[in-house]
Amino acid sequence: MASEEPDSAAAADAALALDALLDDAQREMERGLSDAETKATAALKAARTQESASHEGQALHLRGWARFGTGDMLGALDDQLTAVEVLTSCGDEWGLGRAMHALGSIYDTIGEPAVALEHYEHAIQLQIRTGDTWGEARTRNGFAIAMAQGEQYEEAAQAFAEVADRFAEAGDDWWVLMARVNRAITLLEQMQAGEVPPDEAESLARELLDECDDVISRAASLDQSGLSAELYARHCRAGLLYELGDYAGSLGEANLALPKSTRAGDATLIVDMEMHAARAEEALGLPEAVLERLDRAEELARTAGRDRHLTRCLQLRADICEERGDLVGALAAHRQFHEQKTRARQQAEDMRAKVIRSLLDTQRAEHDLALAKTEVENLEAMGRERRRMVSVIAHELRNPITTVLGLSSEMVENWDELGTDGQGLIGIIRDEAEDLAEIVEDLLAVESLDQGSLHVQPAECELGPMVAAVLSRIDMNTKKATSVGAACAYVDPVRFRQILRNLVTNAVRYGGDRISVVLTEDESVVSVEVRDNGPGVAEGDRESIFEPYRRSGNDGHGTKSVGLGLAVTRQLARLMGGDVVYDSADETVFRLTLPASQSAAAMPS
Repeated sequence: MASEEPDSAAAADAALALDALLDDAQREMERGLSDAETKATAALKAARTQESASHEGQALHLRGWARFGTGDMLGALDDQLTAVEVLTSCGDEWGLGRAMHALGSIYDTIGEPAVALEHYEHAIQLQIRTGDTWGEARTRNGFAIAMAQGEQYEEAAQAFAEVADRFAEAGDDWWVLMARVNRAITLLEQMQAGEVPPDEAESLARELLDECDDVISRAASLDQSGLSAELYARHCRAGLLYELGDYAGSLGEANLALPKSTRAGDATLIVDMEMHAARAEEALGLPEAVLERLDRAEELARTAGRDRHLTRCLQLRADICEERGDLVGALAAHRQFHEQKTRARQQAEDMRAKVIRSLLDTQRAEHDLALAKTEVENLEAMGRERRRMVSVIAHELRNPITTVLGLSSEMVENWDELGTDGQGLIGIIRDEAEDLAEIVEDLLAVESLDQGSLHVQPAECELGPMVAAVLSRIDMNTKKATSVGAACAYVDPVRFRQILRNLVTNAVRYGGDRISVVLTEDESVVSVEVRDNGPGVAEGDRESIFEPYRRSGNDGHGTKSVGLGLAVTRQLARLMGGDVVYDSADETVFRLTLPASQSAAAMPS
C-alpha cells in the first residue's frame, strides 16, 4: 500500500496541472488572444499522455473554439466533432454540452441558423441536466444570436435581455455587457431591415446609444477582457449614428475602434468597422478610400472564413457602385455576391454532411456497444443457468446415491438380521440406481446430440410391450397410468424407451392424477400420446419447454429437475424421423410421432 500513495498523489497532481492548462486556454480563448490555440493544443497533448478522455474532449473543444476565432471553420468543426465523440464515449455530459454549443456557433457563423438552433437546444438540455448554469447562459446567448441571424429580431432581443439577467445572477460582468451589446446590435439590425416604424426609429436609436455608452463606461473598469465589450459597443454606435444621419460621428467611431480591433485580432470587428467607415465616407462624399476599404474588408473576411460578412461587403459594394452609376462595377459585385452565396451554401452543406457522417459513425459505435452489452448479458445468463444446472443435477444425483449408500450400508451392517426384508431393500437400491442411470443417460445424450455424435439403430418394433415395461418401472406415487392400443414403428428401441420414460415421468411430476399412453397408427405414421388431466403448460412456454434446462413457468410443484427430459425427447424423436409436440384440449397431451416402417422413414417429410 505504501507504494500506491505516491502514485495516487502524482496522479492527482497531474490532473490538477491539466486542469490548470485547460483553465489557461479557456482564459486565452475568452479574451480573444492569439495563444489560445497553442495552449489548448498543449492541454490536449497532456490529456492524451495521461489517457484522460474527459480532459481530452474538453481540450479539443477549447482548441476548436480557438480555431473558430481565427476563421479556421473546418479545423474548428473537426475538433468539435471529435470532442463530441470523445465526451460521449466517456459519459462527460458537462463537456458535451459545451461542445454542442460550439457546433451551434459554427453553424450560425456559416449561415445555417436553423441547424445552429438544433445544436443549441441540445446543449441547453445537457447543461440543465448537469447544472452548468454559466454554460447554459452562454448557450442561450448563442441561441439568441442564431435567432437574430434568422431575422427573429424581437424574440432575439428579449432573449438577450434574459441572458444578461442570468449572467448578472452568476456575477459575470463581462458577459452581462456582451449580452446588452448583442441586444443593442439586434435592434440596430431590425432598424436597418426596415422593421421598426419610422416614428419610433429615432427614439429607439438614441435609447440604444445610451445603452452602448453605459457598456463602454462599465467595460473600462474590467481587465483586458473588457476591450471586446467596448469594441462591440462602438460597432453598434457606429451603426446607430449612421442611421441617425450623423455620418461624421459614425466614421469617427469606426476610425477609433479600427486600431484597437486590429490589436485584438478580432476579424469580425475589423470587417464591421471597415464597412461602417466605407458607408460613412460614401455618404460624406469622400469616395477615394471607400473601395479600398471594401477590398481590405473582403480579403479579411475571406481569410478569416467570415462568409456572412463577406456577402455583406459584396452587397455594400454593389449598392455603392449602383449609386455612383458604375453599372459594370455593380454587375461584377453582384456576380461575386451570388458566387459567394453559392460557395457559402455548398460549404454549409459539406459541413452538415460531415456532421451527419459523424453522427452515423457514433450511432454505429453505440449499436456495436449495445450488441456487445447484449452478448455480455447473454454470457452472464448462460453462466447463471450453468450454475443452476449444476445445482439441480447435483440434487438429482445426490438423492439416489444417498439412498443407495444408506441402504447398502444398512444391509452390510445388518446382513444376518435382514431375512426376507433384504429383497425389498435390494429392489429399492435397484430402482434408485436405475433413476441415477437414467439421469446420466440424458446428460450423455445431450452432450452427444450437441456434438452430432449420437447415432440411432432403428428397427421395426412392437411398441405395446415396451410401453408396458416402461410404465411398470416408473414410480407412479399415487397416480394411475394405463396403456391403450398397439402399434409397430421403425425406431431404435433403446431411444424409444428413453423418450417414453421422459414423457411419462414428466406427466407424473407435473400432470394430473390420471395418465394414459395411447397408441395409434396409419400406413406411414405411428402416434404415441402421453395424456394427463393436469393444468397443462402456459401458452408462452409451449416451445421453450423443449429447450435444454428449461421448465414451464406453470410449475408450482417445487419439483427439482434437470430440465433435460423434453429437450432430449424432441431431439431423439427427430433423429429417428419423427417429432414431439405439445397439444392441449380437454387434456394435456405430448404427442410423439414416428415412422411406421423403414420405407416411411425414407420418405421426405
